[in-house]
Amino acid sequence: MKNNLSVILCVSISVFAGVISSYKLYHDRKLTLKRFILNTGISAAVAILGIYFLLR
Repeated sequence: MKNNLSVILCVSISVFAGVISSYKLYHDRKLTLKRFILNTGISAAVAILGIYFLLR
């Protein structure tokens, strides 16, 4: 159960960070599709790395 909770927490924090940074770019009118995909990809990569180290 502890592992599942850690995974959910790690993923949600990473996705939340990606959304926050994308919203900041959108607010500054600098958000393009490429930057949004890059932000989301970086957040997903961080989440995957976190899951890997938590479940190792």
